[in-house]
Order: sequence, then structure tokens, then C-alpha cells
Amino acid sequence: MKIKRLQTPTIRYHNCVSAFHAIIKLLHDIELNPGPNQGASIPQTNRTHNKVTVAHLNVRSLKCRDHFIQVKQTVLENKFNILTISESWLDNSVTNLELEIPGYGLYHVDRQDKKGGGVCVYILQNYKTEVLWDISGILDAGFHQLWITVQVHNLRSFVICTVYRPPDVPVRCFDTYLTPSFIAASLHNKPIHITGDLNCNLLNPDNPDSGALLEFCHSYNLSQMVKTPTQVTASTETLIDVILFSNAQQVHETIIKPCSISDHDIVCATLHLKNQGQKPTYVITRSFKHYWPNQFLADVSQVPWSFWMFSMTLKIN
Repeated sequence: MKIKRLQTPTIRYHNCVSAFHAIIKLLHDIELNPGPNQGASIPQTNRTHNKVTVAHLNVRSLKCRDHFIQVKQTVLENKFNILTISESWLDNSVTNLELEIPGYGLYHVDRQDKKGGGVCVYILQNYKTEVLWDISGILDAGFHQLWITVQVHNLRSFVICTVYRPPDVPVRCFDTYLTPSFIAASLHNKPIHITGDLNCNLLNPDNPDSGALLEFCHSYNLSQMVKTPTQVTASTETLIDVILFSNAQQVHETIIKPCSISDHDIVCATLHLKNQGQKPTYVITRSFKHYWPNQFLADVSQVPWSFWMFSMTLKIN
């Protein structure tokens, strides 16, 4: 994959040479309605409007003001369209206003009974979203999940789920809790993307925890796109932050971004969405496959037109 660096032309209003070239271009490339910003560069939105960047981070407390400021800066600098967060550590003591990122909506599921846990999602406000509350929440066993349908402009919609499995939650939660929710979400007939920290080190596939996660992915044809460590310390390397896709063909790119907010790195995937197919138009027509002209004329000749005209006259009067 080639990486191209785009250069935006600089407009120099006081440079007579630049102004001269702009006039020459106008003379040789006349437009019907050039508008007031003839010299300004036009954003190439048509080429990128179908790309959606989804990222995930285990933040280890969004209540921490320093962590939130760094998250906000990271989102705006990287222009993430969607950021999912595990271990948000939020509760009723923090309001949405304190966690606001300009241009983004915030959705979260908080653990109120004890410290830690929690999942949340930042999504661009111009996306149409719907939280599937019937399958979202924190189960008594401690498994976290937040399901949201996302409609990006006129592109095909999808379902995104943020999950968190604390280390003390048994891996049978995949069958007990995640599977029923996944099946319910599948009824929406949309691609499903699952991001989060499941505390299954996929660098060691022989581990029972990792085996349970891989079996879940295999059962429901999910592709795990992260292949390198997401949590690196001085003595260990683990891959516990995952991005699972039901339609891997939508994934344009997957990368790991180093992060100093917590001891986890950011896992990031760029989706390539397709336009919605046009809704079918149904037209009811008469079939002339067995049409016999002579028989049709014979039938018409036998119609009592005088009686029909008399009936219509009565109705009009």
C-alpha cells in the first residue's frame, strides 16, 4: 500500500506573480459560476467520505482529568470518527458536560456498585446513532457491553459494540452473555464490529482464555484484525485489545498507535463503507405473454357499451 503526502497550495494574496498565474488560469479554464473562492483549494471529500476510522483504547480512568485531556487531544489530532473506550471508570459523579469533545456525542455504560470498569463511545455527532439498550449493560457477573447502530451519511450502516471483560470474569461469558447479544444484533442485518479489552492474550493461542475467544470468533465467522501486542511493559507483551469484524472486506487498514495515556496502545481500523443500494421500485403491469389480438377484439365487441354509458350518466347526475 502506497502512502501519498498531499500538499495544500498556499494562497499568497500580495504576490503579483501568483495573482498573474491565477488570472491566466481563469482565462483558459472558464467556469459558469466560479464563485467568490476561485483561488482556494477544494477539499477532496468525494474520495474520503466513505472512509470511517474506528479506534479503541483502554484508558484506565476517564475521570482522571489529565487522561481526559489527552484523550480529547488524541481524538481531535487523529480525527477519529469513532473512539471506543474500556475501563472508563465513570459514575454519577461525572457529567457528560465535563467529558465533552467538540463535534462528538458520548454514550456510556457505567459500573456503579464498585470502582473501575465501564465502557463508553465517542461518535461524530453528524452520524445517525441508536443505542441498543436491550442488549447493552453490565451483567451481574461483571461483563460489559455497549451496542450501537451507526449510519454514516448515505453509506451502509453497521453495528459497533464495545466490550470489556475484567480478569476475574470467567471466559464462559462469551457463550453466556456475548453470544445472545451478538445473535440479537445480527437480526438488524448489518455488519457487526466488536472492539474492546477482553483480557485474552492472543499472542498465546494455547491459553484457555484465548482459545475460548478464538472459538467464539470461529463460530460466528468473525475476523480478529489486531496481530501485534497492545500492552507492552518492561517485562511482558500481550495482545488483549481486539477488533473483531463480521465483514473483513470493509477493513481498509489496521494499525497500532503508541499511547502514553495508559499502559495500553490504541488499536485503530479504517473502514471502507459502500453506498446504500437504491430501494427497489415495484411496477404492476399486465402480462401480454398470452395476448391474442383477435380474441381481445371479439371480447370488446361484446361489451354492452350503451348500458355502461347509461350507468356512468346516472352516477354523474
